Amino acid sequence: MKKLLLLLMLVVVLPSCKTTEANYKAAYDRAREQKEATTPLDSTIYARIRQEALRDSRDFIDENLVVVTERVKVTADQGVETRPLEQYNVMVAQFKQLFNAKSMRDRLREAGFADAMVVETAEPLYYVVAGVAPTEGDVSALVKRLRKQSAVAIRDPFPQVLKPIR
Repeated sequence: MKKLLLLLMLVVVLPSCKTTEANYKAAYDRAREQKEATTPLDSTIYARIRQEALRDSRDFIDENLVVVTERVKVTADQGVETRPLEQYNVMVAQFKQLFNAKSMRDRLREAGFADAMVVETAEPLYYVVAGVAPTEGDVSALVKRLRKQSAVAIRDPFPQVLKPIR
């Protein structure tokens, strides 16, 4: 009788102990949240750099664009003249590789965007700026011109506006 009772308990209890993908995911999420709570994001220099960048959305006349406020510098490139950054600069792409950023900058220049340049963050990430815009009206006009241009494909989430921290 005891054996039968024990067998019956095992038949009822064991199937409920089965692990599932949902159980694994819940345990993983709990562990990740606990780790993030105990490990501040500032544990790496890149995390501090990313946190320093401010992202906001703003209307520029008839364009609603993301505005990124970040510490950047114009990438040095021999033989390429660049204007200084203005209050507003229209970004069209972001790359980890400088070669890719320069390639897109060159395509923009060939398409008639003479102020196109590459700027870099401390991480480094390379932003391709299609042009500088001292006023909000200039931002709107430049974005309209970019959207009409088919020579260079601009993918979401771009274009964005870069406001350099000085």
